[in-house]
Order: sequence, then C-alpha cells, then structure tokens
Amino acid sequence: MIYLIFNFWSAALLVLVDNWRMSRAGEWLFWIIVFCVITILPSLQYGVGYDYFNYLEIFNNDDVLSVYFRKEEYGFYYLVLVLRELGFAPQSLFFAASALSSAAIVFCLRVLSGHGYKVAIVFICFFLITGMMHNQMNGVRNYLAAYFFVCAMLSKFSNKFGLTILFSLFGLLFHQTFYAVAVFLLVPNFVYEFLSKRVLLFYFLFFAFWLSGAAMLLLEYMLGGYLSFYAHYAQYLSAGSSFFNVLTKLYYVPVHLWFLWYVRKSIPEFARFELRLVGVWLLGSSLYLSLLHTELFYRAYHYFVFFSLIPSYYFLVYKYSKFVKFLFFLYIVIPYLAKVVAFPVGEYAYSSIIFR
Repeated sequence: MIYLIFNFWSAALLVLVDNWRMSRAGEWLFWIIVFCVITILPSLQYGVGYDYFNYLEIFNNDDVLSVYFRKEEYGFYYLVLVLRELGFAPQSLFFAASALSSAAIVFCLRVLSGHGYKVAIVFICFFLITGMMHNQMNGVRNYLAAYFFVCAMLSKFSNKFGLTILFSLFGLLFHQTFYAVAVFLLVPNFVYEFLSKRVLLFYFLFFAFWLSGAAMLLLEYMLGGYLSFYAHYAQYLSAGSSFFNVLTKLYYVPVHLWFLWYVRKSIPEFARFELRLVGVWLLGSSLYLSLLHTELFYRAYHYFVFFSLIPSYYFLVYKYSKFVKFLFFLYIVIPYLAKVVAFPVGEYAYSSIIFR
C-alpha cells in the first residue's frame, strides 16, 4: 500500500507538470521532486524479492564480485567498487541502483512529455501495468539495463542518436542480456513505422509466432552463438512458466484489441514518433506467450514491458466519458491492488530497513 501512496503522489506532481505553465527552472524543480519521491522506496528496501541478500553478498565478497568483471558487466562491477572505496555500507548499492533507475524513468517521461504525451497518465499506467518499479528491487542489474534500453529506444525514435549510443553503452555495461536486444536499436525507424501501418496483420503474426513455440528454434541457435554466455541455461529450455503467470498478461488482450482498432482509425493523425512507439509495442505485445515454452524468454520480456502501457494510455486519453474512463481505471488498478494489498509476495511484499 505504501507504494501506491508514493506513486500516486508522484502522479499528482506530474499532473502539475502537464497542466501548469511554469518556468524552465520551476519545471526542473518538479522533475527533481518526482525523482526523489520514486527513488525513496527502492533505496530503503530490505529483503524484498529473492536476490536482495545475494546482492549484499556480491557487495561484501571480492570473489563473487569478480564474476561480474569476467562477465564484462563493468558498469555494475565498478559501481560496487566505487561505493566500497567511498566507505558506504552494502545498502548503498540499492540507493545507487534506485537513483539510476529513477533518473532513467524521469528521462523517459521528459521525452514523452516533449512529444505531447500526458506524463501523469503515462506514469499511472507505467506503475500499475508494467510491474517494473517492483521488479527493479529484485533484478537490480536486469532492470537497470531494461531502463537504459527504453531510454535508448525513445532517444532513437526522437532522432537523438548520440543519446541512443550513450544509453546503449550503459545497458551493455550492466547486463549481458542487453546484447540480445541491441539489434532492435539498429533497426531503422522506418521499419517501426511500417509495422504500425499494418498493425492488425503484424499483431496476429507475432501472436501466432510466440504462441507456436517457433521462437524456441531461434533461442537454441542464439544460445549456441550470439548468446553463448547463456549456453549453460540450455538445459532449462523446456521449463515453461506457469499458465497463471501468462494468464495475468492475457488479461490485457481486450485492451490490445481496442488499440488495434484505434491505431487503424487514427494512423493519418499519428506523428512519426507515435508510429515508432506503436511499432516497438507490436514487437513485444505477445512476447509473454513465449513463457509458455521457456522462462528464458523472460530475460527479453522485461526489456519490452515498458511499452505495454501504450494501449492503456491511449484509451485513457481517448474521448470517452469520465465514467467509462473510471471503469477502465478500475480495470487496470484491481490487478495491481491484488498484487500489493491482497496477495503480496516476492517483489510486491515491501519491507524497509527503517522498520527492521
């Protein structure tokens, strides 16, 4: 529940960013406040998720830390070294990771705001639907890389290619799996626009592709070459995720179907940036179905999960009545409340060092 309070507080601040005409200095002040608010809870976590104590061990044990140097995850390795050299306690790793994640989130919101998106609505959809703000407390390295990927994609779609390269380097330095998705940063922007203009066709093609298990052949090939550093996971290729896990993501298919109708209707009005966003959403829209065949695809899924908020965002800004929007808000908030209030487990069961 505390996460809900903090995030709605952040959303309230972003409403002001959306609607107040303020000086550049005033706008920056609001962004800094938002950054601070969303940094607090992950920084103060204690025992959240399954890897919390593993990260403490990494911080305290030179032999364990050296593994990440050999894996060439130099960003994470030197971040820990610097914190240790400065004399900080192991908990400082979560402060630093949270600050980096929050900075990436604020960057993404600022980019979207610059393209005319209502960032308060984007943020609400982001924390209610994607789960990233909870999962980042467990998969620290993974989600740092995922945030950098989103920053790189949004920079690319904005034709800011210097920033695209910079964020790509950050991602590569924090988690090896970034290599698997880096190829999408090399795809020309017009390809994403092409996908968007044929949204219905490609949505169902990708749906069938991931559902069929055909992607397993691609994964086996990549584990044998491009992703050879994950070859030891090949023995788990046949270990699929639980159907319930997939079902929680199928929950949003009705929104997807509405969005397909909306995109086809609104294509002539879309700016290029919007078309590109729809294109990358299409790529990951059905990726969760691959989890039926192997959990290894979860490593790729979290890179695209940010974009899963897009259909819900467009529904909430469409010209429906307030009552319809309220019903839709209940539709997306009820699953979140079930995770954080009714049945909190893992990353959704928050505990703080303050209350130890």
